[in-house]
Amino acid sequence: MVRPKLRSGKRIRTKTPGGKFPIRSVQKKPNISKCASCGKTLRGTVRGTQVEVRRTTRTQRRPSRMHGGHFCHTCLKAKLIEEIRSQ
Repeated sequence: MVRPKLRSGKRIRTKTPGGKFPIRSVQKKPNISKCASCGKTLRGTVRGTQVEVRRTTRTQRRPSRMHGGHFCHTCLKAKLIEEIRSQ
């Protein structure tokens, strides 16, 4: 029996070397990471399961700038300007 987590996923038939066509459930893709303030999709971040993300190098996971992978560039620029002006 399929695990409950995978039951709602898509199922496809694949041919095995023995010539049979068993049903195989396809793994779901995780959501694309989004900006915390405006909700725009973030560029330069990896879209994958936690295992796939951990297998990539740290430089491929997210941008190296401050708050990279959390805020988009426009929101980050606005936040930095706001912080500097408030001081």
